[in-house]
Amino acid sequence: MDPDKETYPAQSLTLSSWFWREDIWLPPNLTWADVKPEPDSNRYTRFEELWYPVPAALVVILIRALVMRHWFRPLGLYLGIKPSKHNKPPTNEVLELEFQTMKTDKRYLPDRGGLSAKLGMTDRQIDYWLKR
Repeated sequence: MDPDKETYPAQSLTLSSWFWREDIWLPPNLTWADVKPEPDSNRYTRFEELWYPVPAALVVILIRALVMRHWFRPLGLYLGIKPSKHNKPPTNEVLELEFQTMKTDKRYLPDRGGLSAKLGMTDRQIDYWLKR
């Protein structure tokens, strides 16, 4: 930022004019009027063209998903990599209630010893269930 320029507080400017300030986005001695495209000229990029990357990104994501599904997954299976399955933990009303309590009160720590005796599970199984 040029120390010679007067800085304006954000309250006196509208949000748009504050965000697009020339001293932030443009080099010194250049204004938005200087980069405005002239009629019948391809010298500068038009700001409307900034939307072109959005559909291009969607196409790249689609191609990636297709390549992963139809090339890399079968290749990994052929090479002996096992497909991963994410199993949900079994439904347990007591642990579900403890989980909801932990979710609402971040400082709450359940009594794992009491829960393991009550449910017939090890402390490790209870920790595993609560984390999933």
